[in-house]
Amino acid sequence: MKSHSKPVVCVDAVGNSQGVTAVSSSSDSTVKIWERIGDSGDFSLLQTESYGAGFVLGLSLISLGGCLVLACGTETSKVDIFARHSDQQVCVCVCVCVEFGVESM
Repeated sequence: MKSHSKPVVCVDAVGNSQGVTAVSSSSDSTVKIWERIGDSGDFSLLQTESYGAGFVLGLSLISLGGCLVLACGTETSKVDIFARHSDQQVCVCVCVCVEFGVESM
């Protein structure tokens, strides 16, 4: 999992009987989605979401009825909600939440 160009800010993961899906955010303004099939081996990078000049301060990844849902809280007071669709995490909702940025999820 050595793909970020700057320090990692947050990491979260969810596992099931087939493997593990993990997400990481970094001060390089990206969120990366990783997957590991089975109990051993390396994680493979599935997707990168860019936040331009901003970055994600908090992450939460959960499985709801077999659907992976990712919440990304930003320093611009937004929470982006992604859901897995056809092997891609797709942004399904953007919420403007607080005045000072979302620091934890």
